[in-house]
Amino acid sequence: MNTRTPKTTPITDDYDISNTVLGLGINGKVVECKEKRTNTRRALKVLHDSPKARREIIDVYDNTYGGKRCLLVVMECMDGGEL
Repeated sequence: MNTRTPKTTPITDDYDISNTVLGLGINGKVVECKEKRTNTRRALKVLHDSPKARREIIDVYDNTYGGKRCLLVVMECMDGGEL
C-alpha cells in the first residue's frame, strides 16, 4: 500500500494539466497531465479525500476542487483498459 504524504503546493507547480479526458472512473473523470520535470505522461484523478482514495497513487496533492477538499491523484498513464 502506498501512503505518500499529500503535497499542499499547487499541482500546477509540478504538472501541466490537459483538458484531454482519458476516461471516467468510479469517482469521476481522469485527465491527462505531464510531469514538468521529466515530461512524462501521467493520468490525473480528482478524488474526494478518504483512506481508500489514498491507495493508488504516484503523486498526490491535498487541495480544494469545486469548493470541496479533494485529493488530486497522479497515476501512471496506461492506454486502454479500466481507469
